[in-house]
Amino acid sequence: MNTGGYSVKGVKLFEGREGEGFNLTLLRNGKPVAFCIDSGNGGDVRMDWTDGGWQGAEAKALDAHLASLPPEKWQDKDSSHDLPVSSGMFLWELVNVEQEKKTLRRWCKRKTVFRVDGEKYGPGAWAIFETPCTPESRQKVESRYPGRKIVYANDLVLA
Repeated sequence: MNTGGYSVKGVKLFEGREGEGFNLTLLRNGKPVAFCIDSGNGGDVRMDWTDGGWQGAEAKALDAHLASLPPEKWQDKDSSHDLPVSSGMFLWELVNVEQEKKTLRRWCKRKTVFRVDGEKYGPGAWAIFETPCTPESRQKVESRYPGRKIVYANDLVLA
């Protein structure tokens, strides 16, 4: 996904009445632009902008970025259609990216975490070797997949 320089920090997840919610700080190019709350009660995301609300430059910049993104495919039992990316959809995608990074950091402390070129992995899925990432553990992984390109999450997390 094209994040357009947006990221999140301080993510706190919780259960609302109609699903999961969050509190977070939205960053653009590393600088805070809004505090965001999805109450998990089925409504829109509340965004408290640092530069004065929905009429400010930061809100307009986010709107322009969202308009540049391709629509999401939506399908239910009777029909399918394209949905423009909303601020809520975009923020949840950023939350998912941040949660995956957090999980990888935790795994990489004690495990060798990798993907092998040509293997199929689901979203957020990695192969795990249950020992710390050392030259010896890398050698064992590489001996199982000779001649194949291997990407180690351990290298990505530390970078």
